[in-house]
Amino acid sequence: VFGGVKSPEYKEAVNMWWRIAKETDERKRDTFDDDFDTLVQFVQSAPATTEAQEEKLTAAVDWLEDLRDKKQKWAARFTWAVLTYGVHSTQRSEAIHSAAKTVIDSSKLLLSELVQKLIHFAMDQHIEHDLKTTRLALNQAARGAAALPFVEQVREDKIITPYAFDLLLAQASQVNHYALKEVPAPDEAGSSSADAAREREFIVTRVRQPSAAVDFTQESAQRASDLNLLGSDPREGRLTTRDHCSCQFSNSTGIPCTHR
Repeated sequence: VFGGVKSPEYKEAVNMWWRIAKETDERKRDTFDDDFDTLVQFVQSAPATTEAQEEKLTAAVDWLEDLRDKKQKWAARFTWAVLTYGVHSTQRSEAIHSAAKTVIDSSKLLLSELVQKLIHFAMDQHIEHDLKTTRLALNQAARGAAALPFVEQVREDKIITPYAFDLLLAQASQVNHYALKEVPAPDEAGSSSADAAREREFIVTRVRQPSAAVDFTQESAQRASDLNLLGSDPREGRLTTRDHCSCQFSNSTGIPCTHR
């Protein structure tokens, strides 16, 4: 509706869309409709001088309104409340199903044999592109950072998968880029010291940039947002307690976030 994908207006609309889609902070759920209204109004401002353009614009707005009704299924501020271990779409499961169909040649195939065949299939078909993009984002975030003691302990004990460890390392490597400030809370009579400690809230904000330059490509930047990496924090910071963070990364992946 803006005259092509190269127009500044189209790029601005896409940027607005991605900012809405990738926002993970649970505190922004109440502002979703306001954010989405801004996007819809921007799209409605597109020039429509012919009947065909008016029909196209109406269809675009109707499509956006349909997405608004389904916000709990795609907007990260809602979906990250669900534990998915970092799988944010059906893309990976669909790829696995497609690969499985090509290697299953018997109803009596052992699971161990199926896994081996899938591994060979992935190597032969070069379908590791998404994994490489993910690891690029993780490596860029963790570049030059020393692992915290508990991270080294997890590495030695091998209690999580290599991919999960990459997620944990990338989160831990960003810790020294943040500062926290406690949110004042009124004293409540009758609460135990343990309860008081658990209920303490902090605002965690970025205070410095990484010592090594992080140059995300356009592709890895979108992945970085999914992985809670550099540049994905709101200016006002995150609201964090000992057990929870408003970024919802831990809820979604099962891995502690950098803010905690």
